[in-house]
Parts: sequence; C-alpha cells; structure tokens
Amino acid sequence: MNNITVYYQNRKNHLACTRWHPKYSNDFSKTHTKVYEGVVKSHDLPSGNVKFDLENVFQSFNSDDANPLSYTNDWNKVCVIGDSIGTGKDFQDAMRNKNFKVGHTSMSVGDIVSLNGVNYLCADVGWKKLKKEAA
Repeated sequence: MNNITVYYQNRKNHLACTRWHPKYSNDFSKTHTKVYEGVVKSHDLPSGNVKFDLENVFQSFNSDDANPLSYTNDWNKVCVIGDSIGTGKDFQDAMRNKNFKVGHTSMSVGDIVSLNGVNYLCADVGWKKLKKEAA
C-alpha cells in the first residue's frame, strides 16, 4: 500500500515559489494546499517503483474519470476541502465559490505529491525529489 498526499499550489502562488526555489520544500503550507490524502492499494499502483507510481498519480489527477477532484466524483468523499472531507463535486463547488486557495483540479507543474512520506515536485518533465533540510 502507498500513502499518497497531494498538495496543489495556491492560486496566488501558482508556479511562483517551489518551482524555482525547492529550498522551501520543508514548509510549503504558505504556497500549497492539501487537496487529497489517502492510501492507494498496491494493485492500483504496482511495483513500488517511485517513478512509475508518481506517473500513475499524475495520470489519475489529469483524467476526468479517475481524478478524485473531478466533478464526476459525486459519491466518494476523498477530497480535502479546508477542514472537511468531500466529494470531487464538493471540491469543485468550493473552488468555484473561492472557499479556499486552490484554483485548479488537474495536477500541474509545481504541485507536490507525498508518496510514503517523501515529497516530490511535479517538474516541467518528470519529478524532482524534495530534500529535507536540517532543522
């Protein structure tokens, strides 16, 4: 099983901070918002190959049918919407009403995926592992 957390860039900071300054990778709470957190079974993301797993997450979050943030998800409450959990339809409604800082539903360059506790930045091509800095 893989623990997945997805953080999307905030509207205001879209492509501004972590894309060019990965030194901010330890605390991206000011630039990103958590939009999804869950466990993905190994048969959904086979192999344990990080590159393969990240590409599957990217593909899922860019497919209308598979993206949990999609308006078509009106039954499965897996989206993080502020302090609550809702469906993709709830997420879309909250985003449209500007109830939180996220302004997109498809994964984009600059978004962050945490796979089993390791953070990866969606780069122009592929993924960049974000290093943890000493405290």
